[in-house]
Amino acid sequence: MEIAAFTNRPAADWTIADLEAVGQAKLPESLTLEFKGDFEAGAEERWRKNQDQISAKSRDRIAEEIVAFANAYGGVLLLGVKEKPNSDGIKVSAGLGIPIPSVAQCAERLEQSLRAVIDPPLPLLDVKAVKATDDGSGYIVFKVSQSLSAPHGVGLPAAGHVRRGSACQPMTMRDLQSIFWEARTAIDRVNDTFRARRQDFNRDLVDLRLVPGFPTHVLYRFTVVPARHFQVPHLPSVFLGREFGVREVPFQTSQIDDFTFRNAHWRPAAGGVMAFEHFDQDYKQVRIWGDGTWSLMGRHIVGHLSQFPGWYAVGGLWLLYNALRFRRRQGFVDTPLYIEGEIFGSKDREVYFSVNGSDGVKAPWEPALTDRLELGRDHEFDDVAQLFAEQVGWACGLDIDFSNLRLGPNLNLPL
Repeated sequence: MEIAAFTNRPAADWTIADLEAVGQAKLPESLTLEFKGDFEAGAEERWRKNQDQISAKSRDRIAEEIVAFANAYGGVLLLGVKEKPNSDGIKVSAGLGIPIPSVAQCAERLEQSLRAVIDPPLPLLDVKAVKATDDGSGYIVFKVSQSLSAPHGVGLPAAGHVRRGSACQPMTMRDLQSIFWEARTAIDRVNDTFRARRQDFNRDLVDLRLVPGFPTHVLYRFTVVPARHFQVPHLPSVFLGREFGVREVPFQTSQIDDFTFRNAHWRPAAGGVMAFEHFDQDYKQVRIWGDGTWSLMGRHIVGHLSQFPGWYAVGGLWLLYNALRFRRRQGFVDTPLYIEGEIFGSKDREVYFSVNGSDGVKAPWEPALTDRLELGRDHEFDDVAQLFAEQVGWACGLDIDFSNLRLGPNLNLPL
């Protein structure tokens, strides 16, 4: 049994069968996995006696473990899985402890109190109550992401902790310097990646707009960049070996998919993989890099001078949806994804954008860039999708209602 198979899993996916399997597997505690057989106060815990309050001692100990994960590389804390040292002195899982009474209410109370004592508040913290008995007793799963807002501390004044090996330890000044450096370099990496993709777009497509006699066209680019480097080894084998395949976005309403890939034929490329489709002078390509970046850009030769911005926006949302799926596949469900796009018409200024072929506006002659939007958890996709489509419309000079771009229940389909 691999630790990563559990630590990469969202808290919502945990079941009592999973906890039982972990308890029996003698898994070692690690940089990203911590077991606590019971509250710090043990049998004297107030919640076990009358389910009205969690003791400060128990709350603060859990908070320290959580900020230690957040200040390092993220992880999972399982409250109710016992641990004991093996023959080498390493702590390993040793079955389930006594179930926590009224576990759903306990998990809710704990989440509220943890947010109150952790400073600054954690942007992402998943807490899941897993019922084990008919009377509502059970165990609690805490899924903590590596925080872009680190360092975090507990109490007033806040005391910082960090994960070292399988231990939660107080932070040192060197730890603080390292965290600030990582946060700064992460921001720089995201900005540099977007800048590089804009340069690719200009080099490969935009510069062609000045070629004499080139057909009337629309150029577009969409890029998704994760907040953290995914460091995917052997990325071509993932796609060429069909371990992961792109899909159409399961919108609740039908959408044109001319600017997506139905049957991508992947080939290795510098830093990752790419696929492209070329029909006469119509061209589009999608590229994926080992850091988790996705980029889609293309040249659409215009047959009808009136173009609808939503057609192109769906291409960007197709990219974001598959980047979301890939994020989950790699176990980075808590890592934010950033998306931006740009679009414009050809040099002849004949292209115009419109809704239903009327009340059109001239297509921008220079690249019109959307704002950079952030997608956090999977369930935020609908709201981000609608806003991004509106941004594409605004870039084209139109204010369009894209409220029908929804996944709704389809978001619960296997990704």
